[in-house]
Amino acid sequence: MIGTRVFDMVVNGVSLMDTYQEYHVIVEDREAMHLADLVSIRSDLEGASAACGLFEEEAREDSADTAKLRVFFESAVISYARAFASGKGSGAGRQRSKIENLLGSLDPEQRLAHDDVLSIRNRHVGHRVDPTEQSVMVLATFDRQSLKFKGVAPFLVDRIDGGLMAGLASCVGSLAYLVDLEISRVMDQLAKFYELQESEGRILPEALLHVNPRGPEAD
Repeated sequence: MIGTRVFDMVVNGVSLMDTYQEYHVIVEDREAMHLADLVSIRSDLEGASAACGLFEEEAREDSADTAKLRVFFESAVISYARAFASGKGSGAGRQRSKIENLLGSLDPEQRLAHDDVLSIRNRHVGHRVDPTEQSVMVLATFDRQSLKFKGVAPFLVDRIDGGLMAGLASCVGSLAYLVDLEISRVMDQLAKFYELQESEGRILPEALLHVNPRGPEAD
């Protein structure tokens, strides 16, 4: 257990440590950093869920704003895909924890939505390489009677898949629940481990080595 730093947050001028009469020490061992990664992944899923909700609300409008739908669509795709992206994890020299092991709990429709979203993220939202998702056609217009040229107009074709968003929302709900269970499991595991360390006299973090347990008035 690494605990070289004491963490305190001041809310409305009052220290949280003073409020609860306890020390908050930042721990950065491997198990704690895995928990931090899970919480970060849960935040990504929350972002995707919020974007799906906003998309659904806008889509129900009589005159839905296409620009808003695209923003919500892309935001949901990016947030969701980030939960499965590789990269730096919490702590020094760590890769971010993965949750691919949870995908086996999805039903076939949810798994299809998952695969489609990651494909769209890689081939459209993150990189413009898929013309089936968005393309621009330049149209030359001609008069139907004289067949004389009238002008040029660009035409944007942007596929915004409401069905996929519904599948994504379902997928996010299931995965968020599973990640919450994993977070609870790891928290319980850490608590039991630290309790065992304390009973064996090995838990006191470096940050508290010079703290008088009787309080500053005893110094």
